[in-house]
Amino acid sequence: MRGFAITQSLPADASGCFVEVNLSTPCPGPMDLLVRIKGISINPVDIKRRRLYTPDQGPRFLGWDAAGVVEQVGSEVKDFREGDDVFYAGSLDREGSYVECQLVDSRLVAHKPASLDFEEAAALPLTSITAWESIFERLQITRGTEENAAILLLGGAGGMGSIAIQLLRRLTGLTIIATASREESTRWCLELGAHHVINHALPLPPQLRKLGMDQVKYILCLSEPVAHWHNICESLAPLGRICVLSDAGAPLDMNLLKWKSATFVWQFMSTLPMYASERMGEHGAILKKITRMTDQGLLRTTKLQSLGPMSVDSLARGHRFIETGHTIGKITLGGVSA
Repeated sequence: MRGFAITQSLPADASGCFVEVNLSTPCPGPMDLLVRIKGISINPVDIKRRRLYTPDQGPRFLGWDAAGVVEQVGSEVKDFREGDDVFYAGSLDREGSYVECQLVDSRLVAHKPASLDFEEAAALPLTSITAWESIFERLQITRGTEENAAILLLGGAGGMGSIAIQLLRRLTGLTIIATASREESTRWCLELGAHHVINHALPLPPQLRKLGMDQVKYILCLSEPVAHWHNICESLAPLGRICVLSDAGAPLDMNLLKWKSATFVWQFMSTLPMYASERMGEHGAILKKITRMTDQGLLRTTKLQSLGPMSVDSLARGHRFIETGHTIGKITLGGVSA
């Protein structure tokens, strides 16, 4: 089968950033599925892993968002069979989806929403799992309550914000305040269900006060936190909770949170599959909920742009788009062309 690997750490516009390789089709382990990839999406983690690559790792296949058709089923798999349409994010400790066929632990997988095509479905898994865990587990927001509380989403128009806004609007009573800095990204956030959009390029507390809010109970930071840290700490209410996804490029001053007795938590999607395998089935369970909500018309795909079938050129182009920092929603690609 064919795949597109990195063999050295190169800029996305450099020749040889990705190379096409031929490799043997792998055999599934007892709990694995072998999935023929029909759609993928590109995430910031793909760019980070490409940049951190070292040659001693050997050829590596990136990609942690996929949808496709089950070709083979492991001996202990009970919930799937050959021919099933599925979607999943997988785990960072296994090879990714920039290939024709991928092995994935079946506990991380769910049946694809019937209402979406493969690329539309591939836009959802990583961000849906991350958003669900951030909202309901890390921030400990209770579904359907807290009508008088608000949440601030820093970076509302990207892939993560695009699904987080929808989940918050459908499943909680919170006032949703997203941030965006351009007219088109502001429109997108409002279209998805944000109640208000403020500009993260400007000081946040004065903009919150204009909305009649001194502070917010919850903050979900979907971008690099250092540049916004003082704004975040000033905007958070006493006893509030902050969840951060991206690595901090410099130390964060936690003393700013002490007098508010605030809670700071990290969110990392691959924690369960990498460190708590007995709980990795929770990812499949989250995706089942996403499938049900999507097919009921409660959620929409966050795919906004397709770059065509997977190839050396289309993958590099997708990485360049993500690196601009101005993408709205998700960028997807189809499977490897015949």
